[in-house]
Amino acid sequence: RLLVSGGVRLEQHEVFGRRLLPKLGVVVHMTSATSLRLSVAKGFRSPTIRELYLFPAPTPDLQPEELWNREIGVSHRIGDHLKLEAALFAIEGQNLIRLRWPHHVNSGAFYHTGYEASLHWLPGNGCEINATWSKLDPDDQTLYAPGKKATLAVTVPWRRLIGSLQAQYIRDLYAADYYRQLLPDYATVAASLTWQILRSLQMRAMVNNLFDQEYQSLLGYPM
Repeated sequence: RLLVSGGVRLEQHEVFGRRLLPKLGVVVHMTSATSLRLSVAKGFRSPTIRELYLFPAPTPDLQPEELWNREIGVSHRIGDHLKLEAALFAIEGQNLIRLRWPHHVNSGAFYHTGYEASLHWLPGNGCEINATWSKLDPDDQTLYAPGKKATLAVTVPWRRLIGSLQAQYIRDLYAADYYRQLLPDYATVAASLTWQILRSLQMRAMVNNLFDQEYQSLLGYPM
């Protein structure tokens, strides 16, 4: 009923010194259908050569990113065909590397929270449906971190054909930190059809943005 996992990474950096990065995970099978999980992990990322020295935004005095990630989640199976999951997470750290033209900067201390819920359904005959909903509170680090996101993926096989549909809905997306430059909410749909010609040969056709929606996921680059 109980699974415990742990690990530690030791990173030695010539510029930023030594970092000890532990992680711990626990899974409790409360029933045959329901599981509870908890995890705690420390993360570290040193600035890249591009961020430190290269055009267009060299910043040689950047400090590495450091954070603690904590998560608690639950999963529940209903029969053999339906699985529901939900998770809460909190990320606390300092010195996220952000682009503020013409340089990169460190963010200072930050605290991000959020949750995610998902559904995985196998209705039969090889069909598969996956849906997720997530919400993020990124504190002041709002640059291209959507506050709300929903996704849906549907796969339907028929003989040698496999049809699939992928949709996503994005809300509260900003092109800058501190809740500045809000971009319009948008939804897009992609569809594909795969033909299994031979065991080792497939042909695939795909259409992105099926309903020809106008949107921006990057400021100044309308799609």
